[in-house]
Amino acid sequence: MKSITIFLTLVLGIIPLHGQYTVQADTPPPHPIDKKYDGKLEFLGSNQEMEKNIGKAEADWRALMDENLRLLMEKLPPTRRKQLRESQKAWEDALSLDRIFFFNDPAELRHALGREGEILSKMEFMHRVKKRALDLTEYMSIFASRDEEEQKRSSSTPMVFFPRIETEKK
Repeated sequence: MKSITIFLTLVLGIIPLHGQYTVQADTPPPHPIDKKYDGKLEFLGSNQEMEKNIGKAEADWRALMDENLRLLMEKLPPTRRKQLRESQKAWEDALSLDRIFFFNDPAELRHALGREGEILSKMEFMHRVKKRALDLTEYMSIFASRDEEEQKRSSSTPMVFFPRIETEKK
């Protein structure tokens, strides 16, 4: 019995050691807008300061989103521009409807969540704008660069015509 206990202790003690490998992905450096508001979007100051900083950060993310949208529209062909315009409008409409639903009755919201919960809700909407801005940056790297490569390829590759070879039938 004692040998079984020692065996189980050794086995159970060794097995977890093999499962403790972790993979650490390279994390990108923080975005300049995140750096600008580092420490300002935490409950270190007053609630009023927090709300003001959330509003400023959301305005900065919205400006980046609008700029990315404008640049992407310039680089896309007309059919893709139309699709992106519709996608952006749907996103804006959904965000607006969510805001109206969520902040429709501020007294009810404050009663349900408290002042800090209300502020965190505003931060959530700021994060949605941030995500869309970063998504548009990603779209630009995916779609605009691909379209540019196709245009370069089509304009730089000369068209080569091979003569038709006729074979005589005997």
